Amino acid sequence: MEQQLDLFELADRESIFIGKEKQRLRSIQLTLESVVNLGEFAFGYAYAHRFSDLWGNVFVWISGTRPALTTGKSYLVDATVKTHRTFARERQTVITRTKIL
Repeated sequence: MEQQLDLFELADRESIFIGKEKQRLRSIQLTLESVVNLGEFAFGYAYAHRFSDLWGNVFVWISGTRPALTTGKSYLVDATVKTHRTFARERQTVITRTKIL
């Protein structure tokens, strides 16, 4: 018997950590939730890109570049897990070496 996903259950689900540190994640579908300018540093500006997947897991990509991405749009992404952290009681998977496919 096939199990159906209840979208209301998915919306209420807490974020979990995805992958292991240094693991390469390939072709994962992420939706851009927001981009925040973190300010200017010695090497230039830094931007925090916040993504989520279908199950509500949160991914954060901090980058010196700001690619032309649209908030609310989904993208296929290759990325490496940098670390896992909890911020404001929310589990976040921090990614690096992110490539938008």
